[in-house]
Amino acid sequence: QAKVENSMISEGGNIYGEVDFSVLFAGVTVEEGAVIKDSIVMPGAVVRRGARVQYAIVAENAEIGEGA
Repeated sequence: QAKVENSMISEGGNIYGEVDFSVLFAGVTVEEGAVIKDSIVMPGAVVRRGARVQYAIVAENAEIGEGA
C-alpha cells in the first residue's frame, strides 16, 4: 500500500505510508497511513501510523508519534 514519488530512499527501510519529494536514510520506518512530504528523515527514525511530516528534518532515531 506504500506510495513513493519523487524521493530517494536508502536500503533497509520499511515504507507502508506515503512519501513525496523526500529523502529517507537507512532503517527508516513509515507506518501505514503516515505521510511524509518535502522532508529529510535521518537513519533509524520511525513515523507512526497517521502522522504527517512536512517541511521537516527528522533526527536520527527519532520517533514521530501516532497521529502527530
